[in-house]
Amino acid sequence: TTAAGHGGTSHTPVITPAATVGGGGGGGPLAAFPTYQPTVGTTTTPDCPHYARNCHLRAPCCGALVACRRCHDALVPDGHTMDRRAVTMLKCLACNSQDQPVAPFCAFCGVTFASYFCPKCVLFDDTPGRSAFHCLGCGVCRAGRREDYRHCDTCKACYPVVAFDAHRCSPNVL
Repeated sequence: TTAAGHGGTSHTPVITPAATVGGGGGGGPLAAFPTYQPTVGTTTTPDCPHYARNCHLRAPCCGALVACRRCHDALVPDGHTMDRRAVTMLKCLACNSQDQPVAPFCAFCGVTFASYFCPKCVLFDDTPGRSAFHCLGCGVCRAGRREDYRHCDTCKACYPVVAFDAHRCSPNVL
């Protein structure tokens, strides 16, 4: 299996230029940031080796329709980078509806884009065997299970629970 859990083949990501960049706001605020609960085999993004999901993102920087920010950054000819937190529009891969607001599911066909969705980071992932959670203290999504990490307010970083009591605080490690 590849790192993203898509089977034994490697696919080259494709950037699809957009005629226009969609506007509008991101999906409404969610009450809590979820911990990733993978549902094996529910979504696929065959052109992305980084994440399994059932949507593509509209890059706010150039209007390209991309599988993820990492695919975008690797493929753009001028070397600019995409801020995934600035993404407001996406395309459903199940029904091909484009330029809908960022949300955990398709506004048209209702398909869930991924088991893990973070509205702050605009991160979708359904990769089997991968866990993720959003740390409010760090302000980012972290790989791993929330219960296995503890945030240190002095360091402004997360540490494994088993190592937390032994870590040396160093202000603003990140």
